[in-house]
Amino acid sequence: KSRTARAQRNIMVVDLPLHQFPDSKCTPGQFEFPFSLVLPETLPTSMFVDDGLSGCQVFYEISARLNRPGWTTWDVTARQPFNVSQIPRALMPSAVFCEPAIIPVNSCFCCYNGSMAIGASLDSGMVTRGGVVNVMFACKNDSVAVGESMQVNVSEVCSWNAGTRRRSFTRLLTQRLFNPSDIPGCRPAPEVGPTIDDQVSAKMCRDIFDQLKTGAGFQAALQLPVDTRDSYSGGLIKVKSSHSLSLSLSLSLFLSFKSP
Repeated sequence: KSRTARAQRNIMVVDLPLHQFPDSKCTPGQFEFPFSLVLPETLPTSMFVDDGLSGCQVFYEISARLNRPGWTTWDVTARQPFNVSQIPRALMPSAVFCEPAIIPVNSCFCCYNGSMAIGASLDSGMVTRGGVVNVMFACKNDSVAVGESMQVNVSEVCSWNAGTRRRSFTRLLTQRLFNPSDIPGCRPAPEVGPTIDDQVSAKMCRDIFDQLKTGAGFQAALQLPVDTRDSYSGGLIKVKSSHSLSLSLSLSLFLSFKSP
C-alpha cells in the first residue's frame, strides 16, 4: 500500500492590477502593460532535488489573468516560470574550524596501540557556486599505526518535510585523496602514546589547533561544481540545504613480536 504526503507553502504572493478597461470591455487588438517588481533579497534560490522516492522544489512563476464577466465564461490565464538566484550576503570572510576528532587505535579490537587526532579549518565560511574551498588539515599521531590514505570530502545535504514525513538527500560535491606521509604529524610515533584521558585529549586538541592557527597544517584547494545549491534554512517552508566537510584517514597497523 502506497502512502503519499504532500506539503506546499507560498513564500510570497503579490497581486498587481495592471489595467481597468472602460465599461469592462476589451476591444479587439494587441495590448501591452509593462510593469516592474522588486523581489525581496531574502528569497531562497530556485532549486529542485529528487532522491528517487521523494522530491522537493522551490520555484517561482508569474501568472496573468484577464477577468471576463459572466457566469458562463472562463477567465483567460497564462503562467510562466522563472528562476531566482539569491544575492550573496555581504559578510566579512572568517575562518571556520572543525572540532578535532580523537580516536583510539586498537589491534584485534582490544589491544591499545595509541591514539590519533585529526582536524581541519576553512579559510572562509562563505563560498560561491563554482568557487574554491581552501582547506587546511592537521594530524597528531600518537600511535604506531601507518596512514594509508587521507580523504577529504565536501558534501551537500538537502532535507525537507511534508506533513509528518521527513526526507533528506546527500550529494558528494568534490573529493580529494592525499598521501598521509606528506601531512605533518601523520607519521607513526616511535612508541605507543599514553591512554586517552581528559588531559591527553586537551593536549592533542591544542596541538591540532596550533598547527591550523600557525599555518603549519597541510593545505589543499577543492573546487565546487557550478550547480552547487545555495545554503538555506527555511523559515516559511520546511526546506534546508547545507554543506559539510569530512575527513577520513585509513590506517594500517604492523606489529612485531620478539621472542625471549
